[in-house]
Amino acid sequence: MKTLVIGGTGTVGSQVVRELLARNVTAQVLTRSAEKAKGLPDGAEAVVGDLLDPKTVRSVFQGVDHVFMLNPTTQTETH
Repeated sequence: MKTLVIGGTGTVGSQVVRELLARNVTAQVLTRSAEKAKGLPDGAEAVVGDLLDPKTVRSVFQGVDHVFMLNPTTQTETH
């Protein structure tokens, strides 16, 4: 089973990645920056891409069984 964690370099997402790895689940972390991927825990797989880029959006979901996405919302967010 493979889970893609969107936001896996952040506060909540990084904890999700650690818990997935502890449960022997393959954890992929979507990041726009290869630099941020250097801080991932051992065993986590970095996937560099951007959900707003049509060139990469389809490829990041290939072979993925589950997705974890925590989306911050604000009063100014309307879409």
